[in-house]
Amino acid sequence: MTEEFHFFLLPLSPRSLTLIENKKHYVTKVSNTKLTSLLPESFVVNSYHHQSVKDLPDGFITTFVNQDVIEAIEHQTLPLIGIQWHPERFYTNESKIIFDYFFDLIKEYKK
Repeated sequence: MTEEFHFFLLPLSPRSLTLIENKKHYVTKVSNTKLTSLLPESFVVNSYHHQSVKDLPDGFITTFVNQDVIEAIEHQTLPLIGIQWHPERFYTNESKIIFDYFFDLIKEYKK
């Protein structure tokens, strides 16, 4: 890939972290992929972000949304996934599925 991505991080105060810890919302499946086939149609995730993907890079599809906000993407042929929430901060059964899938991709790549 020759695309360049830029991002920045903003420092958060302990009070800000407490406020965002309690923000959660549902994501809903909109595509069928190997990963989404392992997850329910809809489930709760944390909500720490104030930005989202607007235009997908070539080869990616949207896999989960919250209303009109893209929450997860996956490449159609490469083992690349991107999610807008932090499964390690709000650990659920769905988080375990995502991590297991990620570790399986690593094992497969190492073969």
